[in-house]
Amino acid sequence: MILVTDAHVSLANRNHEEFFEMLDHLATLSEDVVFLGDIFDLWIGLPGYQDGIHARFLAWCREQKAVRMVGLVEGNHEFFVAERHGGNFSWCEKAERQVAEGRVLCVHGDLINRHDLNYLRFRKVSKSAIVKTLVRFLPGGRWLVQRLKKDLKKTNKAFRISLPRDEVDRFAAERLVGDVERIFVGHFHQEYSVSPRPGTALHILPDWFATRKVAHYDPRRGSLTCVPWRQLTMLESGT
Repeated sequence: MILVTDAHVSLANRNHEEFFEMLDHLATLSEDVVFLGDIFDLWIGLPGYQDGIHARFLAWCREQKAVRMVGLVEGNHEFFVAERHGGNFSWCEKAERQVAEGRVLCVHGDLINRHDLNYLRFRKVSKSAIVKTLVRFLPGGRWLVQRLKKDLKKTNKAFRISLPRDEVDRFAAERLVGDVERIFVGHFHQEYSVSPRPGTALHILPDWFATRKVAHYDPRRGSLTCVPWRQLTMLESGT
């Protein structure tokens, strides 16, 4: 299983061509693929708000889900994607998904920190049915999208400076129960792992945007390796 998180792809970031080069490479491998959110710097999944890069990504997912599992968990930079475009994926969720027969929990991570009240309020409002209606039908919808872009950069800025380890550890202890043995998290743009009990672990994965790394997880062995995406062929072949 390959996990990709926080790529923040956009034309302005000039990282879209390398991202799609990576997708072409993933298509040559035999692994399932899970996207853990914030794949694009901003993705409004409503008519009139999608760029060519969004359509290109959906086409890849639609094609690849015929030969492998392709899943997406929405991040804080994706809006209304699961409900509008879920059919392009094997599965597409707003918050979380258990895979590998329930042993692996995939989340973006933006809901972990209970103390980040400003962001949690912003998330609730920005992903609400009211905002969806305003963006889709009212003349001021595009202005509202530009406001969303600005607010995304400002909201929870202080909380992004340091990793809320206490909150992450609490989340791990609460959710690594029953059949769940692994939790994979994005959002925080730094690597971190915690194991509250033997045989269990939560892993915060590196962001693709800054590192160009992805995670390779083997559920049979329980092994996790984070590598630059160009090294995936060597990893899969064991060389």
